[in-house]
Amino acid sequence: MTFEQFLIWAQDPGIAVVVGVVVSIAAEYVPQFGALERKWKLPVILAVNVGVPLAAAGVAIVMGYQSGGFDATYWPALVAGVAAFVGGQGNWVRAEIIKLKMLRS
Repeated sequence: MTFEQFLIWAQDPGIAVVVGVVVSIAAEYVPQFGALERKWKLPVILAVNVGVPLAAAGVAIVMGYQSGGFDATYWPALVAGVAAFVGGQGNWVRAEIIKLKMLRS
């Protein structure tokens, strides 16, 4: 995978992988992140989910791999980032429901 392919990949299908790596590193090496309450972790994770594809789009534009049009570059990256966040939170809620059901039985 070339750097150009990586930047395109990080704007949509690779968001979950890149965000997972960033959050894992933060959880491991930034003690303050682990100490945060869930209500404060959510905005941080949202910022990372949206920031990763937007940053990848910005770098791709600066390096000349993509055009700088908002509709063609930033909007799809923003939508993909929000979708990744919503999907991740949906999985968390599902896991919590399963835990509750297991505790009740």
